[in-house]
Amino acid sequence: KWAIIIRKLGIERHHHVLDVGCGWGAFCAKVVQLTGAKCTGVTLSEQQFNYAQQRWRDVLCSRELDVQETGCAEYFYQDYRRTGELYGEAHFDRVAAIGILEHVGIIRNIEFFQAAYQVLKPDGMLLTHYISTTDVYPSYTPVLRSTACLVPSFFSKYVFPGVCIQHPEWVSEAALLTGFELLHSEFYGRHYARTLKEWYDNLVRSWREPPWHLEKTYDTKIFRLYEIYLTMSEAMFRTTGLDLTQSLYYKAKHNHRDKSTYSASFYWMGNITNPNQF
Repeated sequence: KWAIIIRKLGIERHHHVLDVGCGWGAFCAKVVQLTGAKCTGVTLSEQQFNYAQQRWRDVLCSRELDVQETGCAEYFYQDYRRTGELYGEAHFDRVAAIGILEHVGIIRNIEFFQAAYQVLKPDGMLLTHYISTTDVYPSYTPVLRSTACLVPSFFSKYVFPGVCIQHPEWVSEAALLTGFELLHSEFYGRHYARTLKEWYDNLVRSWREPPWHLEKTYDTKIFRLYEIYLTMSEAMFRTTGLDLTQSLYYKAKHNHRDKSTYSASFYWMGNITNPNQF
């Protein structure tokens, strides 16, 4: 997963990468290990921030906010909308948003892409990776913007409070309105069904067997909760009710919506390659 994202973004040693909603910090660590680039992760979770600082201390930058230091990772407990306060505008070469759009919500899509656009350099690229909804069962659960994320579900109530699963068109529309250009989209829903099955099998095995013996640490209610969550999710991906969308966006040197700077030349061709040519 990390390797595919790194290849699609074309991350190179001299790049500075931003991981928006970095979670437990694994992507930034992988960027450092595979490319030698510098990666900055921001998260709103204090627990995730503290974990990342400890778990990936071997690749941590020696100095925070040092524009000269490369080949390291740094993490900040910070709202992504204030990332510009760290290094200023138009600083990062690449931005990754992995599993954050589910928590942004449809009403803040524009705000999210504006924040990413602001800190990304011209010629830079943004990759979004998120669980999305589909139009497969319109008579059963119509996919409407007006009701999106307003109807409580098992997921939003018990697993991911306030989660908002969006249609890819809503996300791309917000990106394009902000000024990004869509280069590539790919869907991994069928792959994710197998991932969920592997997670479920690991949960069952680790619950009772060494070395984890999770049943000694956690209440059975937790096991039942995640048993339902994982099997239900697998079913939804198997039947294509849910999908996993990965999209690559480009911040052009000249925003085509700005008539004063628009250029008809193909100035971007040297910076864009087919992400499937691995």
